Amino acid sequence: MTLPKEVPQVELKPLLVNIKYEHLGPNKTYNVIVNSELNHHEIDKFLNVLKENPKVIGYTIKDIKGINSSICII
Repeated sequence: MTLPKEVPQVELKPLLVNIKYEHLGPNKTYNVIVNSELNHHEIDKFLNVLKENPKVIGYTIKDIKGINSSICII
């Protein structure tokens, strides 16, 4: 898996009961939100797909193709 060299710093916010955080990287880095009803096997399969296709994840606004960053600035 080719993740960005610099780990994005994010603030993990409380989630609803039906979703939870999983992690693609070591030391709880590269957070992904998944349905909490998935079993361990389903989560592993999902994370493996993401690891095999790192370009599908937008770690920063610049990574998300087709979205003008000026509309995302608060």
